Amino acid sequence: MKSIQQYFMNNSQEVVIPQELYKGPLVISRSCVVDGGNSILWAKKGPVLVIDAPNVVVKNLSVELIEKNDFGFDKAAIKCNYSDARFSNVSVIGEVKGLSNEPDWNLPVKFDLGSFLPNTEIVREFRIRVGARTTVACQADGIKIYPTVLEKGDNTVSITVFEHKAGDAICGDICLKTGGLMRKIAVCGQVDTRIEGGQVGFNNTPRGTAPTFGTVQMPTRTVTPPPTRTVTPPPTRTMTPPSTRTMTPPPIQRGTLAGGRTKEINEVRRGQRLPITSLDIGNLTVSYSDMGKSAGVGVELYAFELNKDGKLTTLKDIVSMQNDRTFDGAVRMIDSTSFNINLKKTGEYVDKIAICCVVGGGVSENKKVFSNVRMPSIEVGDSNRVYKYTNDATGNEKSLVMIELYRYNDSWKLNVVGMGYARGYEHLKEMYKK
Repeated sequence: MKSIQQYFMNNSQEVVIPQELYKGPLVISRSCVVDGGNSILWAKKGPVLVIDAPNVVVKNLSVELIEKNDFGFDKAAIKCNYSDARFSNVSVIGEVKGLSNEPDWNLPVKFDLGSFLPNTEIVREFRIRVGARTTVACQADGIKIYPTVLEKGDNTVSITVFEHKAGDAICGDICLKTGGLMRKIAVCGQVDTRIEGGQVGFNNTPRGTAPTFGTVQMPTRTVTPPPTRTVTPPPTRTMTPPSTRTMTPPPIQRGTLAGGRTKEINEVRRGQRLPITSLDIGNLTVSYSDMGKSAGVGVELYAFELNKDGKLTTLKDIVSMQNDRTFDGAVRMIDSTSFNINLKKTGEYVDKIAICCVVGGGVSENKKVFSNVRMPSIEVGDSNRVYKYTNDATGNEKSLVMIELYRYNDSWKLNVVGMGYARGYEHLKEMYKK
């Protein structure tokens, strides 16, 4: 597969990039229009996209900085050396440097809602500064943000979390749109039955009290390098917070195929939505693996074919060791750790396929949790390429929704979900039932 920079070098005034997942950086060094084809451009260190020429237009592209730190431009997902750069349908995770209004922005790395009791409605307030009139939208279930329009300058936003069941996790994005550029900020939280006397892990701002900048920061478990250090430290585990250890590393290659070809393995992270147009969707393999389990602990693999409402049409569309294929025959169990999926064969009513893992085995119920499973992983791909997701931040979850394959217009995409629940298979079945 070509690098994204190669596509740019081989074209002139209009660069059209095939839809794919690309590792940055991309440097645009001449005046042109770049159509990303709804691709994702990512890097672990910024800048991910550099605009180094006047009169540049970028459209239909997601730019993601997946590890943020405090070293210079490393926090920049997009760096504009010319302030007249224009964007259309471009989303960004990370900072944007160099636009004329960019110094006026002050956004958190994430909106951390903390932990809260089940079956309660809570409100969190955050202080942010935007550099232009901004529309706000929420891409997460069960929460609402207000106001939905922010004026240039300082603003207080309120995030309301509606009633959730014990064990539910809040995971999604808050999207701030100005013109053709949309900034995405992660929002997260956890319903926890163990809380006594209120919230844990969150310094809540009393209602009616104006919160200050800095209310939302990286979690306190982040290890910050000494302030006098001016160079990037080696990438040791002590320098990487747990919340970023699942971020996407560079694609690796493993295994030799016929003709000397290699099988490409791309590691992906929670929250990514990826095109899978490069895969043979008529013959996909989904497989589970881990790095070891406590004695007696097992992991069971499930697939759920869901309709456009995210629900089961029939219980025959649950694939497991007890039912080896869906009603339409598109998903088949190969063995206890893998499925074969033919997306061309799915019924018209099928909108997505959820791949889930549940802790089992001959142990007591209190031991059937993913803290007893090391590095559970799911791979999906064909004979040439694989996308791999590893969940290394598990705890007391009994079940995990790892990935989804879902229809998008006339094609299929991969959604890396990585959401855990405090209950097992019966909870998943009830969640997906009509």
